[in-house]
Amino acid sequence: MTASTQSSNSNVEALFEIVLVDASVINKIISEIGNPDDNSTFIFTNDGLRLIVNGDRTSQVSAFFSTSTFDSFEFRADHSISYKFSLKDFIEALNMLPEETSDDNQVPTTTTLQINYRRRGDPLKMKLDNRTNYSVECDLREFSTPSIQSLMSFNDFEETAEIYFHSKELYKYISGLDLTSSVFLKIVMKAGDVPVRMLTESPIMGEVELEIRPNSDRNDLGPPIIMRDLNIPPNAIFEFNYRCKFIAPALEALRTSNHVRMKCGHSGLLLMEHFHGQEARDQMVQYFVLSEADRTLT
Repeated sequence: MTASTQSSNSNVEALFEIVLVDASVINKIISEIGNPDDNSTFIFTNDGLRLIVNGDRTSQVSAFFSTSTFDSFEFRADHSISYKFSLKDFIEALNMLPEETSDDNQVPTTTTLQINYRRRGDPLKMKLDNRTNYSVECDLREFSTPSIQSLMSFNDFEETAEIYFHSKELYKYISGLDLTSSVFLKIVMKAGDVPVRMLTESPIMGEVELEIRPNSDRNDLGPPIIMRDLNIPPNAIFEFNYRCKFIAPALEALRTSNHVRMKCGHSGLLLMEHFHGQEARDQMVQYFVLSEADRTLT
C-alpha cells in the first residue's frame, strides 16, 4: 500500500467506482472477520462487492456488500473482476484518518470512502475524507501472482439441514460453551423437539451440552432463539465435529449481526451466514467450516 498526494490524471474510464459516505458501515464488519494477515480477494460484480478470506484449508470467510450498501456503485466491466490483496493493508487504510468531532454538537464526523479501478494492472485507488481537515489518498497494490479464490459450497444435490436464528439470542444461550479450552465443538441437527444440540468437552469445564428448541413459548422473555424456516429432512441426522479455533469466529460474530442462517450438509460442511443490513441480503458475512468427522471430541 502506497500513499499519494495527487489523484490519477488518467482519462481512462474506470472499470468500477464506488462511494460510501460512511465507511464505518463496512469497516466494522470487515474488522471483525479476523485473520487480517491472510491473503484476500475482492470480487466486483454488477450485484456488489464480495470479499473472500481463506484461512486454513478447512475454513473460509466471505463478506458481501450489495450495491444498495453504497451511495454510488458504477461497474463497467463485461464480467466480474477479482483483485488479490492484503486485508491487513485495507483495514489499516480504512483507519488512517483520526476521529474528528464537529464544533457544534461534538458528534464524530463520518469518513467517506471512494474506490476506483481504472484498468487491469493498475492498483485500487482509495480516497478517504472525513470532511474536516483531513483527506488521504492511497493505492492498494495487487499481489504480483494473483489467483482467483472461489467460495466453498455444498455439493450438488447434497442433503442439507437449515435453521434461522436471532443472532443475539443465540449468542447469549451458547455463552456457556467452552470454546477456549475445548478442541472440538460437536453440532447435531435433526428433526424433532430438539433440532439442534451443541457439545464441548474440556479439562476445565468437562462436558457441556446445550439443547436449542423452537422456544415458541418465550415471547414474554424476548425473541425466540429459532426464528423461522426450520428445514431439516425428517429422517436425517447431521452430526459433526468442528475445530473450535475455526468455528469460534463464526459464533463470536453473533454479537453484531441481526440474524444468522446455519446450514449443514452430509459432507460435513457448515455454513453460518450472518445478515447485517436492513434488507435480508444487503450486507452478509459467511463463515464456512469443514468438519473433522473421524476425530473424537477431545
